[in-house]
Amino acid sequence: VLAYLKVILNPADSVSLKRIVNVPPRGIGKSSVDKVEAWCAETGSTLAQGLREATHGTLVGSGPAKKIEQFLTLLDHLATRHRDGSALDFLQETLDRSGYVAMLEKENSVEARGRVENLSELYNAVEEFVETQRRGTLMDFLDSATLASDQDQIDDSRGVLHLMTLHTCKGLEFDAVVILGLENGLLPHASSMSTNAEYEEERRLCYVGFTRARKKLMVTNTRRRRMYGNTFTYQPSDFLLPVPPELLKKEMSEPRMPMHDRYGGQTPSWGNATGEPQALKPGKSEAAKASGEFAVGSRVLHPKFGQGVVVLREGGEDDLRVTVFFKSAGKKKLAARQAKLIML
Repeated sequence: VLAYLKVILNPADSVSLKRIVNVPPRGIGKSSVDKVEAWCAETGSTLAQGLREATHGTLVGSGPAKKIEQFLTLLDHLATRHRDGSALDFLQETLDRSGYVAMLEKENSVEARGRVENLSELYNAVEEFVETQRRGTLMDFLDSATLASDQDQIDDSRGVLHLMTLHTCKGLEFDAVVILGLENGLLPHASSMSTNAEYEEERRLCYVGFTRARKKLMVTNTRRRRMYGNTFTYQPSDFLLPVPPELLKKEMSEPRMPMHDRYGGQTPSWGNATGEPQALKPGKSEAAKASGEFAVGSRVLHPKFGQGVVVLREGGEDDLRVTVFFKSAGKKKLAARQAKLIML
């Protein structure tokens, strides 16, 4: 997705353009790209210029030419959205229109679900950048993201942090390990709560993470988490329950107020050269903040279906809907106010 953003901001970025020209697959094969690149090498043109030329059918066949034209139409549309809308709107439009998220959801593998979660963190990062850098631009954000990526290449001998997933840490050991987001709904993941097999796989992954630490293990969780502009409530992971209390040392941090709450309540402007305010849509976040009931991962009792676990929470305080997995009845989507659910 970062490659999409880079191409919109700089059409001459041929490296990023090549990465997305057929991702997700859109019928523009390697042979077609090779022909376009050969023409670019001969004429000293950028890949973007070569793709424009290819739409005339002079470099590739009529089929690939049509697919290339559709791809360029998508980029033109996203470029317009970038000029006319806010950074968050542009990012959301890119996620929706590129088809990248739909491709990952269709794949539905562990790696694909991890990438979808990474995209939600990207959205959060842009939103935080909006709040803290009022006159920053999307290019500024991409520059900061690139700098962070470059720092990951620092020599291990200099004592740097290693960021990795639980899947990639297998077989490794470190003196100190920090596991982030140990909450019901994240670890174990909400999608794993519907079957015992997937739930136990999550437990095994958690065990793998715990046992990577030679000397010190630190885990974090939070009561509220912001995703795609909405705020959700969570409970500590069930995987912490078997840990003997004498082995735990708990520390609480003060809740951080949103930047615009700290400075007079005005929603910050971002990416606007004139300095005029650009309102960000609050979505359902305020409603979510107002109620801590039925957090993802919480256990509930239903008069008909018995005990279950909340795996999804939607809507606001007045129209809250929850998806609950019951062992006796499977997944059920319920209106929280009418379902007579009892928190356990």
